[in-house]
This record gives sequence, C-alpha cells and structure tokens, in this order.
Amino acid sequence: MQLDSSGKFLRKPSILFVWNKDIKNPGAGGGTIELHAVMKRLADKGYRITQVSGNFPRSKKSEEVDGINIVRLGKLYTMPFFLWKAQLLNRFIEKFDVVVEGLGYVSLGLPLVTRRPLMVICAHLPKEIFFIEGPITMGKPLGYVTATLARFIESVLTPRLYKNAKVFTFSESTKKDMVETGFPENNVIMIPYALAHYTTHSEDNLKQLSEMNLELVKQERPSIVCIGRLRKYKGVQDLIKAVPKIKQDFPDVKVHIVGKGQYEEELKELAKSLGLEKSVIFPGYITTKEKFELIASSQLLVMPSYREGFATPVFEAQLCGTVPVVSDAVGVKELVVPGKTGLVFPRGNSEALAECVVHLLKDEKLRQQMRENGLQSVKTMDWRKKEEEFIDALEKQIQDLSGYQPASRSRVSPFNSRMPSGKAETELSPLTSY
Repeated sequence: MQLDSSGKFLRKPSILFVWNKDIKNPGAGGGTIELHAVMKRLADKGYRITQVSGNFPRSKKSEEVDGINIVRLGKLYTMPFFLWKAQLLNRFIEKFDVVVEGLGYVSLGLPLVTRRPLMVICAHLPKEIFFIEGPITMGKPLGYVTATLARFIESVLTPRLYKNAKVFTFSESTKKDMVETGFPENNVIMIPYALAHYTTHSEDNLKQLSEMNLELVKQERPSIVCIGRLRKYKGVQDLIKAVPKIKQDFPDVKVHIVGKGQYEEELKELAKSLGLEKSVIFPGYITTKEKFELIASSQLLVMPSYREGFATPVFEAQLCGTVPVVSDAVGVKELVVPGKTGLVFPRGNSEALAECVVHLLKDEKLRQQMRENGLQSVKTMDWRKKEEEFIDALEKQIQDLSGYQPASRSRVSPFNSRMPSGKAETELSPLTSY
C-alpha cells in the first residue's frame, strides 16, 4: 500500500475474496449470501473489495454489485485453474493487499503461487462428501479416484500449505474437525452462528414471519418438511427410506422435499420404487412466503445431512414453532439440544430417523414443549452481535496482515449504510481475455 510523506497509509487495504459462487449465481446458497453481506459491510467501510468466482450461464465476465467488483473466471469447477493462470501470467493476486480464500471442496493452493497475506473462511471440511458426490458427478471409476486424491489433498497437503493462515469457522464441531485434520488450533478462529444473520433474519424473512404471526394452525394430517439442495450428501434419501416405517403408525403422513439439485431424479425414483408418490411431494423451489407457511403448518422439520457448514433451516423451523429432527453430522447436531429443542439421530440411519419422527408425532405434549423451548432459544440469540464479532475479527486480521492502522475505528451501521458508487481501485482489464 502507498504511504504519504508522514508514513501514513493513503488508503485502506484492497482485499481479494476467492469464493466459487457470487451473489448473482442462480445456485448461490446461504453461505454465499452471508459472505456477500460481509463483503458489502467492508466495502461500506472503505475497503476495496474484489471477488473472484466461477462463470454461470449468461453471466458477465466482470461487474460491480453493492460496491464489490466481481470477476468471473472459468466455470464453477475450473475457476481455480483460471485464477492460477491469471496469477502466473499477469500477477493478478499481487494487485491486492490481502487475500481471503473460501475453503470449499478442495483448497486452491494459493500459498504456492503468491506470498500475499492470506486468510481462510471454512464452513466445513468435505471429507466423506468426496466419496458420496464424486461417483455421481464423474461416474464410479473416475469419481472414486478423484475423491481419493481430493481427500489426500484435504487431509495431508492443505493443513501444511495453510499452516500459517488464520482460519475462520462457525461451529465447534467444525473447529474440532479442522484441528484433528492438522490445522494449528491457535490459528482456527471459531465464531458460532456468525454467518446466519441474513439468511435467517433478512428483512424479507422477518416480514413474512411477521405477516404469518406464527399462529398458523398445524395441519391435522402429519406433515414433515425437508429443505435444501438435492444432493446425495444432504441425506434426503434416508428420510424417504424412513417414510414406509413412519406410515405404519401414520398412514396419511405427507413429506415435503423443498429444493432442487442434481440428485432430484434419483430421489423421485426412490420414492416411486417404494410406492410413495402420494406421500412424498417435491414442490421444487418455492417463494419465501410459501416456505415459511409450509414450515409453520408442519409438525416437524427433518435435516438429515451428512455434513453442513450451517443448517439455517433448523433455525427457520424454530422461528416458526416447528420441531427439528436432525442428524448428528458436523454443523447440524449442535443446533439442537437433544430432548429439549428437538431430537438427534445417527446420520445415514433411516431406522433411527423413523423412530424419532414417530416418537414426536405420537407425543403432542413433548412436541409442544420442544416447540416452546426452541422458539425461546432462537429468539434470545443475538444474531447481530455474532455478525459484528465476526466482522470485527476479520477486519482486525486484515489490518494486522496488511499493516494498515486506522486513526479511529468508526462503526458503520449495517442497516443504514449506502453502497459505494465508484469502481474499486483494482483494474480488472487484464482478465478480459479469460
């Protein structure tokens, strides 16, 4: 960064965020929404923010959104190679003072190509997800080989490459997972629930909840809802396999699978093979209002994932007075107090899942108590404070790594701030050929 004659910095640091999807991507999930909100906050504070992500159909090569310069390289899975190419040919990363990498399925290995100060945001490590999703995406022989290589990189190379980087994560189980994998414990900064404010407490969500007044009558017919992308690691197949056992006690039960994804057809075929076409419903994508109405009118929400960064539907269910039944997966199990705010079952165990559901559907008194406990728990959680804590910690690391020391730290309101209208200082033109 440039200094003036007195040795003071002329501007705040420029920051490069590397994340596979951006806010305009149709497949953007909760993590992308939350990260965008964080970048927007930093842009409001005067930091020059650029995000590198993958292209999607009809996307622009670069554009500015909410004061954030978005540069798209390659596609979702080829973006890392194009970023390496941009760095090796044009020294692209060197244009920035600090780099923040979103550690997704595989690390990008940025320490190998740049010595720029680096931080990492990691919602969760994929681990066994490689072997669940690889064969589906690439076919069995190549999928298993690729999964084995990816798992080796994750467990052996990544902890060594990023041994000096500060890593932000958002659940105790994910922090434990990372330390066991080999990341230095003193480098892993855990701030629980820090990336859940906008997906659970956005103005749109709160407006819908307010309009519903949380007083929708639960359906007389037993109703279960499951929300998320339809990928195999989300465990929806285990819920469908549990339905025949649930129907033994509740023959008219309805299960609503909300969302879409590459595993959708396999799930529909599974439901059909079990004769559940009338019991398992696939509404696809629905509006926010429809989502909350469906959650609030259902007795239970099931979250059967094998691994999550942060399972926001669990909190949405509690806000709607609906009891969650969740797997014991990383990023999920800590969102429920077993026996008090919901029930937890071993992931992948459809028999245990069915038993939890039947138990709660039979015991209305217990269900009502869990509903009250969960609603009270989620209402008393200070989401805004957690988000502020994360942004303050992130900003401190940025300043420490870049050497920037502000004269005073004035707080910008996350709700009244306006977006910068100009382009960031970083020029994007060298990337137009990619």
